[in-house]
Amino acid sequence: MQVCRFNKPVLVFFSVILLIFLFVTYSITQKDNLGDFDGKKWREQSVLLDTQTSIGNPHGARSLKETDKSVKVSSTTCAPGKTAIDVAAVVCGDRSKEIMNMVKSVLIFTNHQVHFHIVSERDLQEGIKRSFDKFPSNVKEHFGFTLYNLSYPPGENIATWKNLFKTCASQRLFLMDFIKRDKVLYLDTDTLLLSPVEKIWHHFSKFNKTQLAAMTREGELASLNWYHRFARHPFYGKLGLNSGVMLMDLRKLRDLKFTQNIIEIYREHKYNIVWGDQDLLNIYFNKHPDRVYLYPCEWNYRPDHCMYQNNCQSVLRNGVYVLHGNRGVFHNDKQKAFRTVYDAIKKYKFGGNVETDIVAKILNMESLNSDRYCKLMAKSFVKNMLQPNG
Repeated sequence: MQVCRFNKPVLVFFSVILLIFLFVTYSITQKDNLGDFDGKKWREQSVLLDTQTSIGNPHGARSLKETDKSVKVSSTTCAPGKTAIDVAAVVCGDRSKEIMNMVKSVLIFTNHQVHFHIVSERDLQEGIKRSFDKFPSNVKEHFGFTLYNLSYPPGENIATWKNLFKTCASQRLFLMDFIKRDKVLYLDTDTLLLSPVEKIWHHFSKFNKTQLAAMTREGELASLNWYHRFARHPFYGKLGLNSGVMLMDLRKLRDLKFTQNIIEIYREHKYNIVWGDQDLLNIYFNKHPDRVYLYPCEWNYRPDHCMYQNNCQSVLRNGVYVLHGNRGVFHNDKQKAFRTVYDAIKKYKFGGNVETDIVAKILNMESLNSDRYCKLMAKSFVKNMLQPNG
């Protein structure tokens, strides 16, 4: 009997073909498991999955002390024996400098202990940590911080949630699953506190038994309100809610299985939402209006409130507590009044005189050649800066 024998080059050729076939088959299988993405999005999702090894929590978010040893990151704590106010934020992309100005605004106007919980893309964490390290030692005595990797519910498509609206904005919907606190103040990166943080924190004491979050309305006038005019989904009340400044009772959210509810809402309404996570919150609180505490517009004052005229009348009496520079107005010339406040806080050096270094610059806004109405709110912007802090 004659035995067939292949020479060495032929064996090498067939071996290479077999390896290529196995690699392509495996890649297609993995791609199908990750969802219907290709190219850059698929690679991004693979990286995200790699960062989310579960360590002691359901989503795999890790505080700095739990992160891989190859990434030199750390967390700090507040002064021992003192109760801190917990402030949470989410930062992705080019928002690192913006979030540090928000942090700075919190620290300028309070002597209370604060702990910052920052959720971010991994490649931003070292830069954020260095920024925290640059604060003066006497300021660092009043705050601690923890950084977390991005974290979404298991079984969900990470890239879909990450890009639901602004990059990573939907992360706020799942903070209760990995921040081990009972309550937090959530702030968008484009917000500035113009008052002691304990003043907004005090609203927690006004919650009733059913309320689990505090927000402001999306606007004050129906004629200018997006939800009233255009929304194709349910929303809270007649004008909807803005989610940029939220008090969140994380314990109640966990108890009521908020994560599961919000995922179900997304699956039902995903083709009708425009503003991503904010729309999902509006749908949730339309269904459960008794669970939201509504504070007035001075706690989330935005360009819409003064673009055409001041339509947040209570700021004339109470002043602005939190300034929200949405639509990028802290960084462009569309609303110079907002940019003036942002720049004044950015340039302020700890230990300086708040009245001359921040307040005086804001009060000089009346010289602006634009912002016909917003610049007239200067006195309201600074009113709570001059109040004694905590």
